[in-house]
Amino acid sequence: MDRIIQSYMDSFIKSQEILEKDESKQFELFSAYCVVEQWYTETYNLQDIIIGEGGDCGIDSIAIIVNGNMVTSKEEIDDIIEVNKSLSDINFIFVQAKTSASFDYGEMGTFGAGVKDFFSEDPQMVRNEGIVEKNEIIEYIFSKAPMIKKNPSCYLYYVTTGKWVDDQNCVGRMKIATSDLNALNIFSEIKYIPIDGNQLQKLYRKTIDVVETEICFDNHIFLPDIPKVRQSFLGYLNFNEFLKLIVDENGEIRRSVFYDNVRDFQGDNAVNHEMSDTIATTADRFILYNNGVTIICKKIWKDMQC
Repeated sequence: MDRIIQSYMDSFIKSQEILEKDESKQFELFSAYCVVEQWYTETYNLQDIIIGEGGDCGIDSIAIIVNGNMVTSKEEIDDIIEVNKSLSDINFIFVQAKTSASFDYGEMGTFGAGVKDFFSEDPQMVRNEGIVEKNEIIEYIFSKAPMIKKNPSCYLYYVTTGKWVDDQNCVGRMKIATSDLNALNIFSEIKYIPIDGNQLQKLYRKTIDVVETEICFDNHIFLPDIPKVRQSFLGYLNFNEFLKLIVDENGEIRRSVFYDNVRDFQGDNAVNHEMSDTIATTADRFILYNNGVTIICKKIWKDMQC
């Protein structure tokens, strides 16, 4: 394990007040946090996604995110249906982490086979309590098929401290796992994602770094003085400029910006359909029908050349 990852992991263990002393277990917790935080940034109990030792199907952690909510019980699925009247955005996230300095195609194959067995109607692997609990939740989701607007997405993350070099054997195992899962015909998207040391560093930095970006904000006015507010503006942006605020350099949604925002994705509902229709038919009137987004910044710099 390189010194940077070790330092990041030590900081994480301290900040989360984790008492685990075994380094490999610490790395599993750290990796699960780094991955899941890219999908879900609200407060949750890390132990709710960790799978216990033995009978774990080669899986370290499983996160179930439905309509933007971290789900840990069947009752929460019922609550989501009651509020949204549907299950429209379902993501299953599996993580396997190894402290080894390289990618082991055998271990990657075992991970893929374990995830496939997890979804199998006739499972062959021994299952511990954590696997059973997660499987019961997912089976309950599938039992609500009439309420599902889009088949779930399935993401497999294999994390090591090594360097990803597109090894043919590893890539082959990933393709086999993806093909096996695709054959189940229950997913809208399947991705097997290798995370190496460099990428793991980036994932953790995303969890602690502030968002900094540059936009062209020509169409604005200054608002009158407001107590305890240094400066404020009212205006409108070209959509491509707005995207710079919510999408990172890799084209992924910056989920952290929605941490305290009740206007994060609320599912496939009537309001979203109306907004979509406005964009498709009368985009020039969109600003009149929708009252915008509030952005709070700690610092702002002006460049008159924009």
